[in-house]
Amino acid sequence: MSTSNESSQASSSARKRVAVLDDHIMMRNGMKVFIDSLPEFECCWEAADCQSAMEKLEKDTPDVMLVDIPPAGPQRAGVRQGRTLHLSRVGDAGRVDA
Repeated sequence: MSTSNESSQASSSARKRVAVLDDHIMMRNGMKVFIDSLPEFECCWEAADCQSAMEKLEKDTPDVMLVDIPPAGPQRAGVRQGRTLHLSRVGDAGRVDA
């Protein structure tokens, strides 16, 4: 007979892990609260910039990554690096351009 604690641990392990990359703290906080409120998802980490996200990706690869892509500027180059790193972490040997 399983206890409620065991069943909550089992459902927690089946949740998809989501990372959030956005430079606006209110968006990151809002997305984290929203994601954590869904039974099938959990926010595993968040980052304010591409460099922080790439450092976190080296240690922990999420199932899904939500990325706020800037419309233009030098920050967009960091998004390309992040996409390349993330795809290489899940086994894609090719490069991807944003």
